[in-house]
Amino acid sequence: MLIVHSLTKRFLWLCLSILAHSHLVFAQLPGIAFFHYNSEDGLPNDNISALTLDREGFLWVGTTDGLARFDGRRFEVFRHTDNDPKTIPNNIIYGLGADDRGRIWVSTERGLCWYDAYNRAFRQFPLHKLGAENDPHLGWLSNLSVGSDGYGWIAASNFLLRIDLNTLDTLYYPYPDNLNGASTFFEDSDQRIWLNIMGRTYRFYRETGQFKYYLGHIDGHPSTGGFGEDSQGRVWSSSWGNGFYHYDAAADRFVDFPDRHAIASCFLFDDLPGYGPSIWVGGGVYGIYILTLRDTVAHEFPNRHLEPYSHNRTRVMAMVRDSTTGIVWLGTEGGLEKYDPRDLKCSRNYLPEAESSGQFVAFSQMLQDPLDQDRYWIAVWGSGLFEWHRKENRYKYYGTAAGLHDLEPFGMVLSRNGTLWLAQVNGVQEVDTRTGRSLRVLGPGFLKTPRINHKILSIEEGADGSIWIGANYEGLFRLNPTTNRVVKIELPGILDRSKTQRINSLLKDSRHHVYIGSDDGLYRCSENETRAELIWRKPEWQLGFGDMTFDSLGRLWAATRDGALCFNENGVLVDSLNSRNGLPNRLVFYLTTDRQGQLWVGTGNGLFRYDPQKRVVTSSFTKKDGLFSNSIENMLVTLPTGEVCVGHMYSFNLFDPEYLPQNTIAPKVVLSGLKVLNRPRWPGPEQMLVLNPGENVVSFDFSVLNFTQPEATILSYRLIGFSEEWDTSHPGVPITYTNLDGGEYVLQVKAINGDGMESAWPYELRIEVIPPYYKTGWFRMLISLAIVGLVSLAFWYREQQQRRLDAIRRRIARDLHDDMGSTLSSIRFFSEVAQNRLAGAEHTDARSLLHRIADSAGTLSDAVREIVWAIGGKNDQLDDLVTRMREFGLRICEAKNISFKTDLPDPMPQRTLRPDQLRNIYLIFKEAVNNAAKYADCTEIQLRLRMRRQFLTLEISDNGRGFDPEAVSSQGGNGLPNLRQRAAEIGGKLSLETAPGQGVRVVLTAKV
Repeated sequence: MLIVHSLTKRFLWLCLSILAHSHLVFAQLPGIAFFHYNSEDGLPNDNISALTLDREGFLWVGTTDGLARFDGRRFEVFRHTDNDPKTIPNNIIYGLGADDRGRIWVSTERGLCWYDAYNRAFRQFPLHKLGAENDPHLGWLSNLSVGSDGYGWIAASNFLLRIDLNTLDTLYYPYPDNLNGASTFFEDSDQRIWLNIMGRTYRFYRETGQFKYYLGHIDGHPSTGGFGEDSQGRVWSSSWGNGFYHYDAAADRFVDFPDRHAIASCFLFDDLPGYGPSIWVGGGVYGIYILTLRDTVAHEFPNRHLEPYSHNRTRVMAMVRDSTTGIVWLGTEGGLEKYDPRDLKCSRNYLPEAESSGQFVAFSQMLQDPLDQDRYWIAVWGSGLFEWHRKENRYKYYGTAAGLHDLEPFGMVLSRNGTLWLAQVNGVQEVDTRTGRSLRVLGPGFLKTPRINHKILSIEEGADGSIWIGANYEGLFRLNPTTNRVVKIELPGILDRSKTQRINSLLKDSRHHVYIGSDDGLYRCSENETRAELIWRKPEWQLGFGDMTFDSLGRLWAATRDGALCFNENGVLVDSLNSRNGLPNRLVFYLTTDRQGQLWVGTGNGLFRYDPQKRVVTSSFTKKDGLFSNSIENMLVTLPTGEVCVGHMYSFNLFDPEYLPQNTIAPKVVLSGLKVLNRPRWPGPEQMLVLNPGENVVSFDFSVLNFTQPEATILSYRLIGFSEEWDTSHPGVPITYTNLDGGEYVLQVKAINGDGMESAWPYELRIEVIPPYYKTGWFRMLISLAIVGLVSLAFWYREQQQRRLDAIRRRIARDLHDDMGSTLSSIRFFSEVAQNRLAGAEHTDARSLLHRIADSAGTLSDAVREIVWAIGGKNDQLDDLVTRMREFGLRICEAKNISFKTDLPDPMPQRTLRPDQLRNIYLIFKEAVNNAAKYADCTEIQLRLRMRRQFLTLEISDNGRGFDPEAVSSQGGNGLPNLRQRAAEIGGKLSLETAPGQGVRVVLTAKV
């Protein structure tokens, strides 16, 4: 610890020394943004000491108070627990490394361990310091590195450790010169092993176990630090105060690299877009800098208190680069930082402090100088004018001291003769772009109205070189730069002459027209005219026309408070863009068209790209993409380079729409947690999860290894066997299933990143659910067989009952026929014999009585036969009933000389009737026919029968004299009530239709 304290004091002294001379070497590298993570985001501690990436893609972060695994959204923290050998030996992490088997090796203050990913536990590795086996304080342990020989190598405080990664056998090599302190290990592509021990550089020869000194803290040399190898195979070594050295293999020595004097500890090589081969260096004045090797310039990263993406101004202690994504991770004393070339869609640029940098500043305009394409002119309302040399990222400020008329330029235009015209308060100013000197100021003479704070809000150059001027109160003017003559342009059709004629924007076309956007409407004026033409206005719709642009189809787009409006060359509104078709609201501030013909729309809720041909919003950009603000209300312009510039308050964004960073890396889905009945469990090695009976709640937690805009990642999943449809969720939100039926399932999970890139293949986990016995197939089969048996038994019992009932019915019918029938026949027979014997006149009364007895016996005998017919069971079909009705009808009608007609279905429907149905239907028919034959004086009786589904309709009609139903009812007869009663007994309905002279129609409807 004394060594660390001494190094810290030297580090502070060197920082102060370098800071005093930093103006000689300082250069700011634009486009580098750092994302920050600290203990508030889940890190166990902000002081980070080690970083590594595992085989799956997780980032492992070692701190001075614990270990964490990061998936882009969440930190899973691991700490030491007393008396638990499955935890890390100590919370102070020195080094992290990964071997070829996917194990993560963790070097701590009190020993070494490795992470068993399958069992999600740490395995402590036995280790001792030479000569002090019982000393629990092992001292420094570097991260494990896998050498070309397949062994794992660790540099400890006083020895070099070799681990056989197959057998986990160890071999120790003591350091030379009794050195004892912090060490680092590195093997280059030529299989040379380099060690830094206590600030000294050694080479280790594994064949002999010998060490050779090269460079470092001895004989007045600076202390050396880490090692690295560039793309050309050169070995580099950093130093404490003298920058870099690189190894000259031919001379077998390290040579001082011609960079600046600087603290350089850990470092790594990169190839930065636009800057080529570069080195990320932990050290410098602010804790990190980038050394670009083409020009040997060190680019510092001072902290900006208003910039959330600036470096945190603490020392970088570890760094690692993901070769797949290009992401650089920095472990600092103040937390974890990430540089991702794909995370932000645009670069972020700040203007330097000037005369005024308060709240009342706004980016007004940016123009590229056609005479010097590296030079840009920037107008900032509330601050003044800037000259920006882009390659050097150098600014030159022009304020009132440099001749600027005022500090409120609302806009500017570069004239064709190379001068710069500024729109200002009370007039315009011309500036020489070669010298930055003011050439002339015009105004406020042409602004007539007194006691008005006159402002020139817009300015444009016509094709003839004239300068068009739009004011905030008095309208539109045209300046002839040669004569200094200013002409007022009349705006016709002003609704209210007392109103302010405010000109918000000016835009020229290729036909020598200038379009004028005002609060009152949209105008157009020819360059040689003094009167404008009103193009479009809607009096009840106070839009306020603002910024304007032409799209790829030559149409004019204007920003308004009701969205963006599109007009053709005749001033006809042909398209619009607002909250109804893709924007978050109707307020549009600025518009520009890029070189690909896409329309960019600046709103109060982000920047949107619109395809005017397809008429669809194709993408949106907000602060998460690097914009300084979601409200685009200062400036939006397309530069001659094809880049789009978005102005904010004292800052601006730049991006090339044709080369927007896209995250083309397919996100990887990893199972990070699994719980059954809220208890942790892990699937087997074959990715198989077995759920036993009663385990009816299972939840899965997935990580998506996508570090580029991880908040935009969407998780998509489905459980094949349960549902074929894909559901969506977010990483970190558990996926839960309950009460799954027994069987086999496959859980598939994939992810989609913010740029629409989908996982190359979904994560798959097979699930087998063992059902309880009552849900098994054999149990269901047994239950099915039992049900079939019970149903069969019920049918058999019903059949037996039906047979017994039929037998009883047949016996009753037989008894009625044999006993009552024969008895009635005997009574009738003996009555007729008695009548024949009593032939005298004196026996007239007796014969009459016997005749009545015979008739009654005959009638009763017929009734018994009908009852026998109804309950006998042999004639229970509808066809039998119809046959009997037809026989009765023909017999009765033939006796009365009446025509009997039938209208019956062909074929007759097969329908079985109950005995009560047979009897009542037949008796209703019989009663209706008897009544017609006796009382109707008819010549024709008709029987009609229809069967529709389960309903029988029976109709008996005659052509007789009919009767009055009310009169018959008043006489109290029982015929008609009896018919209705019989119909009701079988659940039917009977209706009667008749009138004097119109016959009778009896209709029975019943369900059979």
